[in-house]
Amino acid sequence: MVLQLEEAILHRRSTRHFKKKHIWAESIQELLEFKNNIITLDTERIDYKCFENPKIIHALLNQNADIYGKFINPPCILIPSIARSEGSPVHFGFQVEQLVLQLTDMGFASCWISVEEDEWIKKLVSLPTHQYIYGMVVFGYEDMSFKGTLMNINIRELANSRVSDEDFVFKGNFDQPLPLDTLPLEIQKAIQLSILSSSRHNQKPWKLILYEGTLYCIGETQCPMEAGIFLSHFTLTLLHERYRFGVNFIPTLHREKWSRLFDLSEEQIPYGLVRL
Repeated sequence: MVLQLEEAILHRRSTRHFKKKHIWAESIQELLEFKNNIITLDTERIDYKCFENPKIIHALLNQNADIYGKFINPPCILIPSIARSEGSPVHFGFQVEQLVLQLTDMGFASCWISVEEDEWIKKLVSLPTHQYIYGMVVFGYEDMSFKGTLMNINIRELANSRVSDEDFVFKGNFDQPLPLDTLPLEIQKAIQLSILSSSRHNQKPWKLILYEGTLYCIGETQCPMEAGIFLSHFTLTLLHERYRFGVNFIPTLHREKWSRLFDLSEEQIPYGLVRL
C-alpha cells in the first residue's frame, strides 16, 4: 500500500466544505487504479465509480446526507459497491476506508456519507442490481478560507459525539478492562490508530476483547460497516509495523459461540478477530 499510513490516519478528518477547485483527470485515474492495491479479508472485492457531475452529486447528497448534508459542496463523489453476501457491509467498510486514506495521502479532504436505501442510486449511476452500496465518499480540496474553516469546524463539533477512549480493550469479558501498556507496542499503536477510524457520529461502536491470544472486534448490530473500517485501520497498521498476525471476518455460524462466551447483549456482535 503506497501511502504514509500513520500520517494519513492522523490527518484524515471529515470535511464538508470544499474549495471550488477542479480535480485533474490524472488524480481521478490514480484513484481508480488504486483498486489493485486494496487489501481484502476474503475474495469479495469492491468496485467504484467517481462522479463530478454537480446534478448527480446534489441528487445523491439530497437523498442520503443527514442534517449536515445541506452544507456539503464536494467537487467529486465516490460511489463504491460490492456484491451482496453475509459479510458484505464489513468487507465494504474494510476496503473503502483504504480509499479514504489514499485520498488523504493524495492531498484530498473527504467525508463518509452513509446510505440507507441504494436501489435508486444504482439506477441513477447505472450499477447492476446485484451490487450493493452501503456508503459513499465525497472528496475535494478543503476550503481553508475563514468561512470554510469556520463551517467545517462548526459542523464537526455538531456531529462529534466521540466517546471516551477509556475501557476500550478488555480481557475475557467486559468486566475486566485491559490496560493498553500491557500489550506489545505494535498492538498498542494499532489500537490507538484504529480508535481514530470513522464511525457514524464518531460514536466508536466497537470494543476489543482479548481471549487466548486473539483480539475479538465486538460491534453494534447496526454498525457492520464501521466494524470493517476499524478492522481496516488495525490491519493496515500491523502490516506497516511488520507484525505477524492473522485477521478474519467471523461468519454468523460461529458468532453464537463467542457471544455466549463473552456474555454479549443482543445489540452486540463479534464481527472479526485478530490472531496475535
